[in-house]
Amino acid sequence: MGERVVWYWNFTGTISALAAVVLLGACSASPIQPQRVVDDGGRQSGSKLSAERINAIRERYLGQYFVLREDWYEYAWIDTDPEGGFGEPTPRTKFPYGIKARSHVRLVAPAGTIARITGVNSRAPQVLTFIAQTLDGQEFYPRLLARRPRTVMFGARNSSERVSRVRMDDDDFTMEKITYWLTHHTMEFVEAPPERTSAIASQSEPSELTVTTPTIAALSVEAAPSHVLPGEEVELALQFEVSAPQDATVNVRERRTLSFNGKVLPSYPVESAKVRGGGSFATSVSQTIPAGASEGVYEYRGEVCVLADCIDKRTRFEVLR
Repeated sequence: MGERVVWYWNFTGTISALAAVVLLGACSASPIQPQRVVDDGGRQSGSKLSAERINAIRERYLGQYFVLREDWYEYAWIDTDPEGGFGEPTPRTKFPYGIKARSHVRLVAPAGTIARITGVNSRAPQVLTFIAQTLDGQEFYPRLLARRPRTVMFGARNSSERVSRVRMDDDDFTMEKITYWLTHHTMEFVEAPPERTSAIASQSEPSELTVTTPTIAALSVEAAPSHVLPGEEVELALQFEVSAPQDATVNVRERRTLSFNGKVLPSYPVESAKVRGGGSFATSVSQTIPAGASEGVYEYRGEVCVLADCIDKRTRFEVLR
C-alpha cells in the first residue's frame, strides 16, 4: 500500500512588512573578507521570528547530517523568492548583488560533501543562516533569504533584483518550508554520515581495488488512472533502479510534486527517504482528488536522488467533472 496524502488549500494574507537587506557594496575597493558566521545561541533579533520558532528551528536542525546536492560557494544563499510575481516561488541558489557585481567566486564545498549543521544564526532580519561543518572540520554557511514584498497596487511580489526583503516571521518560516527550501536543490538530509573506508592495494594485486559510486540507473513515473473524478484516488508511482556496489547501502530520496497551470499544489512536494542497497524498487503515494479540485490536466513530477545524483521525469493525468 502506498502512502496517503491529504490535499488542502491554504490561503495566506498579504505580507506588508518591509525592511532593508544588507548587501555587500559593489563599489568598495577593499578585498572581500572570508565569510564567518557564529552561532547566536537562539537569541531573538530584528526579525519577527518568535522565541518558540527560533528554538524549534534549533531543535530540528542542530546536529542534522546532510549531503550537498550542488556545489556551494562562499557568500551564496538560497533565495526563497527569486523572481517575484504571483506564482508560488521555487527556491534558487544565488549570489547577493554585491558579491555578484564583484565576481567573487570561491568554492567552499563541492557537491557530494557530507556535513553536519552545528549552529544557527537568525540575527539578520531577512536571512536565516545555518552553520555547517564538513567531516574534515571546514565550515560553510547555507543561508535562506526571505521573500519579496508585495507591490502596493497589484499585490504581486516585487520582481526587482535589488528589492528589500520582508522580515522573517513564523507564518513564512515554518519547519515544512525551511526543509523544502534547503532540500529542493541544495542538500539531502541523512540520518548519519556514510562510513568512510580506505583501502591500500598491494603491489602484487593492484586490480582488486575498485571504487564505485552509487547512482540512479533508471527511473519511470506513472499517474494511474490517467482520468479521475473528484473523490477518487490517483496513484503516484515511481519505479527506479539503484546501482551500487555489492553489500553497499545508500540513502535514497524520493520527491513527488503535483502542479496545475504551472503552480505547485498545497502539501507538495512530498518527500521520503530510505536506506537501500542496489536493485529495482517500486513505490507509490495515493492522492485523493478533493471535491473542489479544478477540472483540467495536472502534472506529476517524480524525482529520485542518491547523494548528488538526481533523475526526474514527468507525466500527466486529467481531472474530469
